[in-house]
Amino acid sequence: MIDYIQSLREGIIEAYVGIVTALKAGGKADVVLAYVPSILDLLHRTLTDEDRTEALVKLGVGLIGDLADGYRNGEIRDALLQEWIVNSFKFKGRGYSPDTKKTLKWAKENVRAATNVQG
Repeated sequence: MIDYIQSLREGIIEAYVGIVTALKAGGKADVVLAYVPSILDLLHRTLTDEDRTEALVKLGVGLIGDLADGYRNGEIRDALLQEWIVNSFKFKGRGYSPDTKKTLKWAKENVRAATNVQG
């Protein structure tokens, strides 16, 4: 059952990555804004699950980075400052692959840029 749930989560997060990336590239990131709380709820459940896989960490943190990159003017600043998101960047010391560590670093930089907005 755990494998099934992880597989579902991977598929859903991959779909969100595609949607967010495409809308961001098309200058329509605002379309996703109303759904950010639901997306972050899924990511919260995924990234705080003790049975999470490295693939889920990479996808989840990458999606957080995509959202932060799409909303650099502070639109989701408070959401990005949630403790579980801040803690998700502490995964990097757990023996992950260089590619996953690179995604963690990239996402952390995007979150930092999106939350350091003066407003």
